[in-house]
Order: sequence, then C-alpha cells, then structure tokens
Amino acid sequence: MPWYKRRNIKELHKALHRCHDQLQQFSHVNKKALDRYINFTEQREELQKRQAELDAGDEKIRELISVLDQRKDESIERTFKGVARHFREVFSELVPRGHGHLVMMKKKDGGHDDDEDDEDGPRKANPEGRVEKYIGVKVKVNLVDWFEGIVISHHSDELVKRINTFF
Repeated sequence: MPWYKRRNIKELHKALHRCHDQLQQFSHVNKKALDRYINFTEQREELQKRQAELDAGDEKIRELISVLDQRKDESIERTFKGVARHFREVFSELVPRGHGHLVMMKKKDGGHDDDEDDEDGPRKANPEGRVEKYIGVKVKVNLVDWFEGIVISHHSDELVKRINTFF
C-alpha cells in the first residue's frame, strides 16, 4: 500500500505544502533548459555529421585537383618535349653546323630560376606532388662552327650587325 494512503488529509496537505515550498526554491531555474539542451545536442550532432561530410568532400576535391594538376603538367612536359625535339631538327636544317635546343625554365622553391637543367624530359615533382611552375623557355644555340673564318669584334653592336647579315 502506498505511503499516502496511510495518511490523513491534513498530513497530506502539509506534505503537499512542503513540496510546493521546495519547488518554489527552484523557480529561478529555466524549466525549458532540458528541452533546449536536448535540442542543441541534436543540432550539434547534426552539424558534426555535416562537418564530417564536408571534410570528406574537401579531401576528394583536393585529390581531384592533384590528379588534374599532374595531368596538366604531364601534358605540358609532353608538348614541350615534342616542340624541343622539332626545334633541334629545324635549327640543324637552318644552320647546318650549328646546334640549338630549348630549355624549360621553372621557378625553384627559393625563388631562383633553374636554367642549369638542360633536359627536354619530365621534371621531378616537389614534396606536395606538384611540378614547380614554369616561368619560361630558354633558347640555347651553338654557332661556333657557323662563324668559322669571321673575325668577331669585341663590340656587341658590331656582332649583332654581322649576325643579322646572315639571317
């Protein structure tokens, strides 16, 4: 039998009044706080799921960019190699005893130009997997045999005039 059934009405009124007084001590407490806490917890979980989805999407996009950058750089390298080979062939036909070739210039990590690498082939990738940005193409020619028998003056203007007469 429950405890309140053993009590008379007067005792039950006193107990109810005590409970009511005790509840009044908590009147300043926000009665909707629990509902808000549950609502905000659900929202936080939903946002965390969304963040995980966005992070996964971001990683996929970065992978795609990396693949596309690699394909672009391979295409640039392949095209440059073909152009450089064709340049050597055409230059050797135009200047039979001369030699010429193209050098792809690229920017180094320290910001210095790389003009010592005379290869027409592919470049090595940096630690991020990306090929350094290209800054230009250098033309290297050897005309020593072509100038055989010509006296070259130390004045650059005179040298330019003599070269221009042959072209």
